[in-house]
Amino acid sequence: MGVVEREAPYRLTRDEREAWERAKRRGPGVGGFAKGVGGGGFVELATKQRDDLAPRRHALVNTHRLYCDAINSVFVCVEQEPTKGEDEIVIDVSTLRVERDGAIRARIESVARAAAASETTTSGDGRGDGIVSVIDECGDEEPLDAMMRAVEASRVTELVVGPPEMSEMSDADVELSDGLSEKKKKSAAPPTAADVAAAEAAAAAAADAVRELKSLPGKTNADADVAELVRELLAKRATAEATRAAMEANAPEAIATAREAKARETRAIEEEARRMLGELPVHGLPERRVRVTCADRPTAKRVSKALAGANVLEALADAAAAEEEEEVVSSEEVATA
Repeated sequence: MGVVEREAPYRLTRDEREAWERAKRRGPGVGGFAKGVGGGGFVELATKQRDDLAPRRHALVNTHRLYCDAINSVFVCVEQEPTKGEDEIVIDVSTLRVERDGAIRARIESVARAAAASETTTSGDGRGDGIVSVIDECGDEEPLDAMMRAVEASRVTELVVGPPEMSEMSDADVELSDGLSEKKKKSAAPPTAADVAAAEAAAAAAADAVRELKSLPGKTNADADVAELVRELLAKRATAEATRAAMEANAPEAIATAREAKARETRAIEEEARRMLGELPVHGLPERRVRVTCADRPTAKRVSKALAGANVLEALADAAAAEEEEEVVSSEEVATA
């Protein structure tokens, strides 16, 4: 058994098969919680597996992550540090396939600290809780937001093809140019009807000048002075058209239409992101990792077992209940105000 990921290692050796069977036995088992949550156990590796690229990942990691996705359990892996003994526990919550996991990640940290403190260990530098550090690599971004960003980026890549020189620009250059253009858009006032009239009058005057010059005997479009006036005429016509288009785009009706179109696009992106969260293979989902570094190996084993057996999805229900209670309190305060 293994992941069906292209170019990813998946075939387990005899020792890896035995290690995987031991990993599954470390959890309560499938069906240990409602809807199959929990029971994924945890795997132990003697090497660091930080690279996201599947060909560089351990076959046991890929296989166990697929298993956790199948039983709707968090993925827990202990990366054993051979010299200092500060083992690192990597918890990936993408296998839960939820739209919001901030409360789950917070619950994971609380479960880890509670398990470490249940049997206090003291390291050489005086740490007493057994936890060296807890790093949430997801920050404030939720899974649905991350997937929406990926969907929007893929649409831009498909629909917009930049000029050749764009490939020579760095990401910093692109961000700087985008920032300057946005600042220019915000600082420039929208053109008025008077601006449009002035631009169109300038174009009309340029057209009269061209006609007057060409009316002279022997003057044709091939003459340099005529060609110069024609170029000025075309430029002023383009300016007049752009000014009118900008004025119409800033009209209340046009702004409302643009907002409606943006809202429809956002809803479409959100629906696509929801579909991808539920239907993509697990290796196509972004990893949502929390890293817990323990002071010693016994603490890492105790914390890993607690995390593998915790029904962390309860955190979502608790968070929803807290939000509902806050809304009730807020509505009561507004009513009494």
